[in-house]
Order: sequence, then structure tokens, then C-alpha cells
Amino acid sequence: MKINVSFWAGFISISLAGVSMAYAQNPGQVIGRNPNAVGSSIQNQAGNIKPARAFIGQDLKNAQSQKLGKIEDFVVDLESGRILYAVVNAAGASRALPATYVQVSPDMRSLTTQATLQQVNSAPVAPRGNVPQAGNLSFATSVYKHFNQPTWWDTTPQSGEAFGNVHRATQLASFQVQDSANQRVGMIQNVLLDVNSGRVAFLLLNASTLSGRRTN
Repeated sequence: MKINVSFWAGFISISLAGVSMAYAQNPGQVIGRNPNAVGSSIQNQAGNIKPARAFIGQDLKNAQSQKLGKIEDFVVDLESGRILYAVVNAAGASRALPATYVQVSPDMRSLTTQATLQQVNSAPVAPRGNVPQAGNLSFATSVYKHFNQPTWWDTTPQSGEAFGNVHRATQLASFQVQDSANQRVGMIQNVLLDVNSGRVAFLLLNASTLSGRRTN
């Protein structure tokens, strides 16, 4: 899969936070911001963000430190720059939890939630892989309603409606990135998440994949 991006040459960190307007005409295109501003943002937020894969396998615990399950993945929407929901292995299935209901513990070794064990064990089962159902608006709404959490989107879902650019965070690695002129920029190396704010913080590109060749 290809992801389009515009950015200043040589700068390989691309901020996604607050870029929903940049997708208005082309949902697949991420518009880069001032490199100095992005670099400063990385430095300021370094203590709050981690690669998505670093969370995989971590325990999800409640406020009483009771283990509720293990983190499998995060489903993210690149159009809004938000984490839609966390995917947790619980009660023999991959359960979806609202991103707004999950927080990183102070020691960064586990994630916590105010949800009860019963809520987690009966939560909606997340679709497997990068299938269209993962970004279905009705499914995401059902996840938030199950946990009595308000949705951050304002629309009432209609049949078939979906978010514009949804992926599992761990499956974004190695996606091809190209600029607006269809020149290859590189490959995604890491997806950095700010779980506490429910945001996709940055995509990190592997600069070694830059080739300057036009892709098909």
C-alpha cells in the first residue's frame, strides 16, 4: 500500500497530530509541517510516546492492578491522526476498547483502564487485520457505547459509513511512502503513539529506502 506525504527534504519525522484538514481533498495525503516545529514537538513529547510495537504483549490492568488481558494492537485512523481503539486479548478473543479509556501506567510497563473485567470480557470483538470493517463507523460507535464513553466524532453512523484511512498500527510498518509527485520517499519504520492523548504522534520513515525513483 502507498501513503502519500509532502515534507521538507531530509526530514524523516512526520507529525500526524492535527492534520485532519490536510486530508480534506485527498485522504491518503499527509501534509508535513514546519520541520523545526515538528522536531521541537518530538523533544517535548518524548516521555509520552512509544512505538506501537513496544506496547504489544503488555498487560491491561484496572485501577486495582488486576490483569484484564494483553494488548494485541491499536487501530488508528490516519485521516484524523487518532487512535480509534485498542485491541486486547481477553476472554479468548480480540476485544476492542476505546482509546480514550486506556492510559499508560507511570512506569510505562502496562496500560490501565477504568473498565471492569466484565466489560472487557464482553466487549465487541475487533475485526482481524486491515479489513474494511476495522474502520466501520457503526462498529467503532458500538465499542464506545459498550464502555459508556462519548465518541469524539459528531456524526450519527449510517450503514456502510467508515473512517477514511484506518489501519492496525503494527501493520503500517514497511508501507511505501511517496510524495505528491509520486516519487518514492521511503518506508514506514515505526508508528509512534501517544496513548494517553489517544493520538498517533508520528510516523518515522526509514531514510535508507529513499531511491528517487518514480513508483508505479
